Formats: sequence, C-alpha cells, structure tokens
Amino acid sequence: MNSLLIFCTLLLNNFTAVPKHQKTKVAVVEYRAGISEQPNLTNRISSLLKKKSNLKIITRNDARRQMGSKFDSIVSQCQNNTTCFSKLGKKLNVQEVLLVGITEFGTVLINMKRIIVKTSKIKGTSDIDIKKHERISRLQIFGMLKTVFPQKYFIQKGMVHIISETKGAGVFIDNKKQGQTPIKPINLIAPRSYSIKVTKKKFNPFEVSIDLAPDALLRINAQLTPIIKHQPSKWYEKWWVWSIAGAILLGTTAGTLYYFNQPADEVPVYLHP
Repeated sequence: MNSLLIFCTLLLNNFTAVPKHQKTKVAVVEYRAGISEQPNLTNRISSLLKKKSNLKIITRNDARRQMGSKFDSIVSQCQNNTTCFSKLGKKLNVQEVLLVGITEFGTVLINMKRIIVKTSKIKGTSDIDIKKHERISRLQIFGMLKTVFPQKYFIQKGMVHIISETKGAGVFIDNKKQGQTPIKPINLIAPRSYSIKVTKKKFNPFEVSIDLAPDALLRINAQLTPIIKHQPSKWYEKWWVWSIAGAILLGTTAGTLYYFNQPADEVPVYLHP
C-alpha cells in the first residue's frame, strides 16, 4: 500500500518535461508531383517520429505558422534541389530536413531523404513502391525511418533526480550503484520500469519502483529515517522483578495484619506450677 501511495504521488507531482533544446530539430517537408495519393502522409510520419524518436519534430503546420504562405511557395520552387531545402531548414532553425517525395509512375513511389542543413548533404535515403489507392502501413513508414535516421535517434530517455537530506547515502538503480547523495539527475532509457534504493548505515533504506516515461524528469524525495535500536532493560526495570517484590511485600503485610488483628482471648496462655 505504501509503494502504491508513493507511486501515485510521484505521478501527480514529480513529472516535468526534459528541456527540448537538448534535442536535434528536424523539419518534415513534403514535395508532391501533382498527385493526391497517400493523403496525410507527412502528418503520419511526423506523429510517428514524435512517439518513437528523441527528435524535436517541426511539422508542416509548424512551418506554415512560422513562415506563412512563403513556406509552400519555397517547397514548390525547391523540388528536388537539396541545397534549396537546406536553406529552407536554416530559415526554420532546424539541424536536419526530412524530405518526403511522392511521385507516380504506374505505382506510387515514396522517397525519404535526410538532409543535413549545415552541409547540404544527404545522409540517408529510403524508397518504397505502393500500389495506387493502397495506403502505406505504419510499419512500412517506421521501417523507412529506421533506414534514413541513425539508430541513436530512436533511443528515448527520461531523467531521474533523487533528492535526499541525508548526505553520503548510496543510490542504486536496478541494484547498480550510481553514486552518493547529493547526486545529479540521471539519464535512463525510457519507457521502462526501474527499482530505486537509497541506503546508508544506521538508517532505514528507502526503496521505490517507478515507471519512467520518455522526455520526463522524475524527482524522488528519498527520506531516510535513523534506525532506533531497542535498549535492554536493567535488572530492576524488568517486570518480573517488581512482580516478585510486590508479592513479597503483599505477603509480609498480610501476615502482619493477621497477627495484630487477632482477638485477645484467642492468644494461648500457659501457666506453670
């Protein structure tokens, strides 16, 4: 019950977003050669990247809000010119552009290119053919993204910040020591469950299990309480000593009262000749 209460408290009070400036910014841009196949593809790609990657995604709608009508005009002018899309990326203040091209030659050809804005170079590309009127699946989209982007972009993390008023306590996550308090926030792969333990001699250990979400900063207030040892009682403080003493006192008092309360004519008198 205590663990459940701690867990609920952590969920309600201790999650904040990891600062977004730490992420690589990628603008998702779509160029179509006058076809209407695969509607909403760019939004599906952006949504998937937001859920599965550690990137800061600038969607087509974000770009339109930032640049207005100029955005669609520039995309139309750039067509397949990598340098042109790189310049667009600079205007959007991103490090990379994911260019999604959609053309039709009997089948629908979908091409993805990862353009590095600083160098105007292509660092990853992927193609797929889809039959007309057939919707590309989420799994197919993700497979293309995994080909275009490096694996490190799909490792999501959260942060755990363990705070304790007790200095010099050992901090363990899944039984691996991370250091001693005070300790800096720790980056961990997410989503994932972790067991956290904070220990120090002469203190009761603090333990809790957490579910860490991507992009979350979880603050844990680990309060350690001193161990209070039970002091052995001295011989005259033990209950049975006072019980015996009481019995002796009671017995003595009873005998004395009996003697002094005997009637005078019951006391035996012996006369010697």
